[in-house]
Amino acid sequence: MKKFYSLFIVLFSVNIIFGQSLNADRKGIIESEKKKNLKSILDVNVNPNTLNYDLQYVRLELDLDPTQQCIAGTVTSHFKMLQNSPDIYFDLKNNLTVSNVKYHAQDLTFQQLSSDEIRINFPSTLSAQTTDSLSITYSGIPSTAEQAFVATATPAGDPILATLSEPFGAKQWWPTKQSMNDKIEKLDIKISTPAQYTVGSNGKLMSETILGNGKKLTYWQTNYPIPAYLFALGISNYTKLNSTITTTNSSFPFLNYVYPSWATADTQSKLDWTAISMQTFEDHFGLYPYRNEKYGHMQFNWGGGMEHATMTSMGYYGLDLIAHELAHQWFGDKLTCGTWNDIWLNEGFATMGEYVVYEKLLMSPAQFQTYLQSEMDNITSFAGGSVYVPDNQLTSNRIFDGRLTYTKGGYVLRMIKWILGDEQFYAMLKAYQNNAAFAYNYVKTNDFRDFLSSYTGRNFTEFLMIGFMGKDIQYIR
Repeated sequence: MKKFYSLFIVLFSVNIIFGQSLNADRKGIIESEKKKNLKSILDVNVNPNTLNYDLQYVRLELDLDPTQQCIAGTVTSHFKMLQNSPDIYFDLKNNLTVSNVKYHAQDLTFQQLSSDEIRINFPSTLSAQTTDSLSITYSGIPSTAEQAFVATATPAGDPILATLSEPFGAKQWWPTKQSMNDKIEKLDIKISTPAQYTVGSNGKLMSETILGNGKKLTYWQTNYPIPAYLFALGISNYTKLNSTITTTNSSFPFLNYVYPSWATADTQSKLDWTAISMQTFEDHFGLYPYRNEKYGHMQFNWGGGMEHATMTSMGYYGLDLIAHELAHQWFGDKLTCGTWNDIWLNEGFATMGEYVVYEKLLMSPAQFQTYLQSEMDNITSFAGGSVYVPDNQLTSNRIFDGRLTYTKGGYVLRMIKWILGDEQFYAMLKAYQNNAAFAYNYVKTNDFRDFLSSYTGRNFTEFLMIGFMGKDIQYIR
């Protein structure tokens, strides 16, 4: 009886709050996504120089201070060669200085290139299928232009260092492989900071150790495959609001690192609502993909949120923002778009996650139908436009287009649900995100199209031409 009463109070409260914040939250989500890269997107999704190896394990040992816009440390990478090669490339911004590359206790020669790469020369050609490793020691001041690594201050004036690497920001602050064809199977994240600060990151918190020299070593580890852009750090004098999420099928830590001034009953009530959303998403999408590690949030200064795997970075705690970023853990994180052309497979699916909580938790049927009509009006306010981003439109504004990538992407899925019915649609989503070829891997629009047709046994060719290739949406339920 006590649990039911608490749930009733939370749902009643969030309906009131939601009605006040809906428009601001959606706008904030989209604006935050656009800020992820302020310059034009490069004309490639894959660096051809990194195709000759599979990056398997990375250990980052970094010395960071949120009061300083600088980075220093060593990144050790274990890789499997896919081709015979005398060298290996990593993506790294050339304003960061590599001081040493160590390979089996031997110093290797290397060149830092104007193309934001480091080319490392092996003593002799490595053969295909060889598994090996090397360590890169580097330091420097990451540029703030791309906003991928920024040491600044919270609204209260406290230091904070936060990262946001989507789409091409990872190389701004660590040597890695950014191409959308390789997920790192395991990360060890060891961050040394002044002792008063807390470090949030991906995976499971293994230890926090006071070193005795005014420093603290924080050690996170993730054993789920992760693309470079979804690895993140948040460092500040966070207040920890930690608990456990228990759903019908699983239980796992729920870790939330918030600014001290945000450690309020209002913030806690919204965090409590996250657990309700988690249950709803497990019911409709399948088990939370990272339940062996955690879910949580770490606050940062961007206006919206970013779905870093297992620990979303949040600018504020709006209910649809919480839902959007949580849905990304299935669609965007577990299943990641295989090119930036296919970004709707991340953002459209997360928008569909918003629709699920609106319909199931936050709105009456009449309110929800009114909301859907406003979404359709937004989509059809201009003629045409594809959820798939054509090669000649790969710019930040087009990739994170609110009307097409988000709203129309979510609407296309809503239309598929109308065609299939609820039961088959949600069964299809569970099967899609559990498919062995897609789970913890990359997926493209054609992959989803082919899976949808195969799973349902229905011909979606004409429908998908309407939804994917840019014709206007005519109906929805």
